Amino acid sequence: MDTTAAADATNTTTATVQTCDQKSSDELLRKFAELGEDETAAEAKMRKEARLGIRNIQHHTWRKTLEGASKVFLEKHYNRHRRLISEVV
Repeated sequence: MDTTAAADATNTTTATVQTCDQKSSDELLRKFAELGEDETAAEAKMRKEARLGIRNIQHHTWRKTLEGASKVFLEKHYNRHRRLISEVV
């Protein structure tokens, strides 16, 4: 029992509660809410920038894919017509 009592005595922490009036409490709550909003706005801005970055990459990739596909289509179309014209002549 002595060891338990000694362990309890060393692990005890004291907590104090501070009381304040309603006005002070409201001011503190408003300050904490403003801090939370600032962090949220910063996080939202970062997410928006990340989405724009991804969208730009997707647009660039899609544009290059379409350019390549258009080039292949035009080459096939040109060769088909050239073959048809040479068969007629």
